[in-house]
Amino acid sequence: MDPNLGVKCHSNPKLASSPQNALRHNS
Repeated sequence: MDPNLGVKCHSNPKLASSPQNALRHNS
């Protein structure tokens, strides 16, 4: 998916709670 999404996930812990990140972790 978006490489930037991974960067944001590490930069902003709040994004870790987002459904998009949840899908990434489940995959």
